[in-house]
Amino acid sequence: MQSWSLGRSWLDAGLMLCGWTRVLVACCATMVIASCVRPVARPTASDRISLQSTSGQAGRLTAEAERAAAMARVEALRSELAALEQLLADSTLDAATRATLEGESARLRGEIERAPIESAAQPPGASETPAGSLEGPSASRSGATGSPSKEKLAPELVVTLGGGATERIDFDLSKQGGRPVVIQFFATWSGPCKATLPMLAKLTDELRGQADVVLIRLMTKNEASGAAGASGQASALTTAKETLVKSDAAALVPRVAVDFDRSIVARWGVEAVPTIFLVAPDGTVAQKWQGAGEDTYAEIRRAVGALSPRPVPAPAAPGSEVQ
Repeated sequence: MQSWSLGRSWLDAGLMLCGWTRVLVACCATMVIASCVRPVARPTASDRISLQSTSGQAGRLTAEAERAAAMARVEALRSELAALEQLLADSTLDAATRATLEGESARLRGEIERAPIESAAQPPGASETPAGSLEGPSASRSGATGSPSKEKLAPELVVTLGGGATERIDFDLSKQGGRPVVIQFFATWSGPCKATLPMLAKLTDELRGQADVVLIRLMTKNEASGAAGASGQASALTTAKETLVKSDAAALVPRVAVDFDRSIVARWGVEAVPTIFLVAPDGTVAQKWQGAGEDTYAEIRRAVGALSPRPVPAPAAPGSEVQ
């Protein structure tokens, strides 16, 4: 009987030891799992900003790629159009061939004009002439945009003004201290540019004696390559003069110059046409506009009045007479 009691005691002790062993193993397992599992951290504000920035950069890269592809397409179309125009210049073409080439030329012009280059949202109430791409007759930028500059010094501008040999004068922006200078970049193939020329001519008359006005004809890459020699430059200047006359802006002929090698456009950072700069008497860029209309030129007139030593006279009301 005594041996049975002793055996029972050893059995109870063994069972108790097994129970405590299971508890110890469970605790260790819990500690191991807890050390391996980490709570998922919620994204911080900086993380969200970083993600938004990355998304925005990707969107901008996509837009830039699409714009580059569109510009390359327009450049190819313009090359085809230039080749067709050279063929059409041949006076020996028969009527049927000429009609076929003219039809193809019209199709190419239509594609170029519909090319979505340099697009931008139209501001509320905008009625201005849109700005177009530098490389072709695109008019897809809706509305003019004007912005004050950060008082940076205007780039160099030394050109010869005038549409004829007897009326050409040298112009150096650095030597025009004392009064403002209005500089407009335009292209002869741009409908939006040609629409603004009469308005600029009117503004030039209003600012007589108060500010200088300079009109710069820019060239596409194809046009610039054809204006390398003296004859090419004379032809480019003649085209600019004819465009002004046909646009009822003959008064601007003495104020026009041509950017034959596109160096002025690069120096001034022109990205679309028409683009207008207002240079203050101290040589800084006071304001810049892309696209233009009646309201734009009225704004330029007010800005010149604020910069001029003498107030700019208000334009006469329609039908009024000067006493």
